[in-house]
Amino acid sequence: MYMAGVLRAVSHLSVAGLLFEESAADAGARPLELERYRPLFNVAKHYRWGVAVRLGEAPRRPPVPFC
Repeated sequence: MYMAGVLRAVSHLSVAGLLFEESAADAGARPLELERYRPLFNVAKHYRWGVAVRLGEAPRRPPVPFC
C-alpha cells in the first residue's frame, strides 16, 4: 500500500500517532472494513505509534487547549 510507504518516509519525525476518519459517505451503510487499514496498522505498531479511528458521524470532542 502506498500510504504505508509514506508513513515509513516520515518515521524519523516525531509522530505520536495516526488518526483515520471514515466519513458517513465513505462508510456507507456497511460496517467499516478495518482490514483495509492493516498495512498502516502494521507500520504504526512497528514504530509504536498510537492509532485512532473515527467512524462516520461520531461526535467530535472539543479541542484541548495546548499549553
